[in-house]
Amino acid sequence: MESDDSNSAAGGKTQISYVPPVEGVAGGGTSYGWVDGGLQGSSLGNAAIDPTKVQSADLLHVWSMPSTANVSQQEAPRPLEHVNLLAARNERESFQIALRPKVSWATSGIAGSVKIQCTDLCSSSGDRLVVGQSITLRRVVPILGVPDALVPIDPLNSQISLLPGETSAIWVSVNVPCGQQPGLYESEIFITAVITEAESKREPLTKSERYQLYRELRSCLDITEPRDYSSSDEMVQRLASTSTTLRRMLVLPSFQDCQENNGLGDMMEEDVMNNVAVRLKLSLTVWDFTLPLTPSLPAVFGISETVIEDRFCLEHGTKGWYDALDHHFRWLLQYRISPFFCRWGDSMRILAYTCPWPADHPKANEYYSDPRLAAYAVPYAPILSCTDAAKNSLRREVEILKSEPHWSKSYFYLWDEPLNVEQYDMICRISNELRSYASDVRILTTYYCGPSGSELAPSTFEAFVKVPNVLRPHTQIFCTSEWVLGTREDLVKDIVSELRPDLGEEWWTYVCMGPSDPQPNWHLGMRGTQHRAVMWRVWKEGGTGFLYWGTNCYEKAMTPSAEICFRRGLPPGDGVLFYPGEVFSSSHEPVASTRLERILSGMQDIEYLKLYSSRYGREEGLSLLEKTGVYLGPDRYAPDHGPIDMMRGEKKVLLTAQMDGHFHESMILMKWNQSCQPSQVALLNWYKSEGFWGSFMAWNDLDMCKCHSFLLTERSGLLTPIIPLAIAWHGNTRSRKDLCGEDHEQIGYVRTVGGGCKAWNQERTDHPTLDQDGRATFCCIIHPLFIGKCPSILVLACPVIRGMLEILLRERRIGQEKKGKDDKTNAKLMNGLSS
Repeated sequence: MESDDSNSAAGGKTQISYVPPVEGVAGGGTSYGWVDGGLQGSSLGNAAIDPTKVQSADLLHVWSMPSTANVSQQEAPRPLEHVNLLAARNERESFQIALRPKVSWATSGIAGSVKIQCTDLCSSSGDRLVVGQSITLRRVVPILGVPDALVPIDPLNSQISLLPGETSAIWVSVNVPCGQQPGLYESEIFITAVITEAESKREPLTKSERYQLYRELRSCLDITEPRDYSSSDEMVQRLASTSTTLRRMLVLPSFQDCQENNGLGDMMEEDVMNNVAVRLKLSLTVWDFTLPLTPSLPAVFGISETVIEDRFCLEHGTKGWYDALDHHFRWLLQYRISPFFCRWGDSMRILAYTCPWPADHPKANEYYSDPRLAAYAVPYAPILSCTDAAKNSLRREVEILKSEPHWSKSYFYLWDEPLNVEQYDMICRISNELRSYASDVRILTTYYCGPSGSELAPSTFEAFVKVPNVLRPHTQIFCTSEWVLGTREDLVKDIVSELRPDLGEEWWTYVCMGPSDPQPNWHLGMRGTQHRAVMWRVWKEGGTGFLYWGTNCYEKAMTPSAEICFRRGLPPGDGVLFYPGEVFSSSHEPVASTRLERILSGMQDIEYLKLYSSRYGREEGLSLLEKTGVYLGPDRYAPDHGPIDMMRGEKKVLLTAQMDGHFHESMILMKWNQSCQPSQVALLNWYKSEGFWGSFMAWNDLDMCKCHSFLLTERSGLLTPIIPLAIAWHGNTRSRKDLCGEDHEQIGYVRTVGGGCKAWNQERTDHPTLDQDGRATFCCIIHPLFIGKCPSILVLACPVIRGMLEILLRERRIGQEKKGKDDKTNAKLMNGLSS
C-alpha cells in the first residue's frame, strides 16, 4: 500500500496518526467533544461544528485494514493508504475501512454521523464492477466485544453513527463474476462527516407561514392559467406579476438558510461532499483465470433445522419451513461450502440431508445438480421412524439418485463420533442395508477415538488409527478430529496408512470445540489468520474433504429478533458462523460473521494452491506456504496479513505467466509429418527449453497402422480430471470446428475417464506404456496417431498438461535417481538433441 496524499490535493490535511486517550478511566476519551489533534490551531473552540464547512479529515481518522484484522473498538489510528486488491474471476476479495472520530460534531450522544459513498470499479476499456452488485459494504458489529457480525449497509442510505473514543470498521467486499474481463479496475471511496438525520430535520412551518405560502402559490396558478389574451402587453404584465409573487415566497423566513448557502442548505450535492470528504483510492487487478465453480475441496457444513423452526416459529413441512431452508441453503452456497441440514437424535445419531424435498421432486435435481455443490447428504429416513414406509421411501430415494450423474457427490452421514462397539455395529448394520440398494454408496463417519470396550489396540491413539479396520467396508469417508492430531503433523501418515484408496476410501477432517488456541479454529476472539489457517492446514495435511458440525447452533429462542446467545459449555462462536438478520434490522437476510468470510478466503486459497501445485508439483506448493511464512504447522502460521499477500501475489504471477507466449489459453497448434524428421528433434528441443525432461514414446512407430497414446493417470494426488486435450488427424468423423471454432481438418476428441483424460478414437484402442506395477509410467502431450499412409497430424496442447507432465517426469527421474539407475531414455534424448 502507498501513503495517500489525495486528501491534500482535495483541499484536506494529510492524516497523522495520534493515539487516542485511554478509555475506561473517568470517562477517558469518551467525553463528548474531546479533541484528538484533529483541530489543532483551530479557532472553532467549543462552538458547534458544522461538518459541511470543515474537512472530514479534521473530524475523524480513516485508514484501511486487511480482512484478517480484528479491528477492535480500541484500535489506534494508522496512516491512510491506497488499497490494492488482486483477484481471479469467480473470487471475492475483502478489506476493511477503520473510522475513529477525533472530535464530536453531533449534539446528541454520538460523536457524529458519517456517509460512505463508493464509485463503481472501472477499467480503462470501460468494463466495470457495480456498487450494490459486485461491491458491497457491511458494518462490523461486535459480538461479546469481538468484531464479528457483518451487518449490510443500505447503498441508498449509507450513513452510520460513530461513538466518541471508539473505532468502527466497514467491511468492503468485491465479488468478481466469472465472465469479468481481466485488467486493472479503479474506484474511489468517499467518507464524509455529515449532519445527523435528527439534527437535519427542520421545525415545521407555522400555521401563518403555511397559509401565506398557500395563498401565494394559489395566486401564481390563477395568473398563469391558460386564457385568451387581448394583447401581448397583458400577457407580459401577468408574467411579471407571477415573478413578483415567487420572489416574495423566496424571502420567507423558512427559506433563510437556503439564501445563506446559495440555495444548497443542508442538501449537499456530490461535488460539495467530495470536496470535504476523505478519499480512499481502491485498485483491483482482475487476473486472467477463473477459480472453478465447483470447489476442489468438499467442505460440508451443518444447518440446524430445529433452530430455524424454533426461532422463526415454523412448523415442520409447511411452505414457510421449506422457504426458510431453501433461503439458508442458497445463501450459504456463496461461501464455497456444501450445506446440509441436520436434526440430532439420541446417542449422537444424526439425520443429515442437503435437500428438504424428495428425490423425485423437481427441486431435488436443481439442488443436487448445482455446480457450486461439491457434495450432498442423502437422508437416512429410518433413523426417525424405522417403519416399512420409511424403508421403502429410502429405497426409492437411492434408486432415483444412483441413476443421476451427480450420484458421485452423494454421501450418508449416519452417526456423529460413535464411542462404543454397539454404535459401531449399528453403523455396520445400516451400511449393509444401504449397500443392498447401491453397492457404491458412500458413508461418512466422524470419530476422535476407537470403540470403547474393544481390544483393537493397546493404546488410545493406536485404537483411533485402527478404526478403518473396524468400519471397512461400511465407511468410505473417514473423518477425524484435528484435535486428536494436536500439533503432531507427523501423525497424519499413521492415519492415512490404514486407508485403502483402491477401495475408494478418503480421509476428511473436522473441528468441533477443539483444537484450541494457538491451533487454527473458528472460535470468537481468535486471530483472523487463525480462522483462515484452518483450510491451510487441511491442504497441507492432504485431507480430501472437511466437515463442520453447525453454522447456526445458538441457544434456543422463540422470536427471530431475540438476542444471540452461544450455547453453554462450548467455546464462544463454536457452531455459529452467521446470525439472523432480524437481530440487527428488519432484514430477513442472514448476517455473515467475519469468520465465515475468512472461511471463504481459505477455500479460495486452496484453489490457488491446487492450481500452483498442478503446474509445479505439490512439493513446490508446500514450499510456497513455508517460504512465504503463511503456514508451517498448526502452531506456526502467519500472525498478520503480509505473508498472505506475498503468497497470493507470487502464485498469481506464476499462474498468469503460463498463459503467456506458447502456453496461452487458446492452446498451441503444431504440425509435422513423417518426412520431416528434424522437426521432431526441434520439437523435443523446444520442450527441453521449457523445462521438460523425460522420454516421448511412439516415435518409432511411424510405419505402424495402430494408435499409440498414453493415459493421463492420477499419481500422488497430483492430477485432476479437467484437462482438455485433443489429438487431430485426417480421416476421423469430428471436425476441428467442434473444439476450436474453425472449420479445418477432421480430428479426434477427448472424454474424461476416472481420474484423468485419454485420447479416444472409436476405431482404435489406446495402449498406455505401463511400468512393472501396471501403472502408466508418465503422461505425454504428444500423441502421434498415424492411420495407414496419412502421417500428417495436429496436436493441441493445454498449459495445464505441461505442468502435469513436468511433475510426473520429475517424479520419475527422482525415483530413478534414488534407485541408482541411469535414465537411458533421457540420455538418448539428450544425445539426439545435441546432434
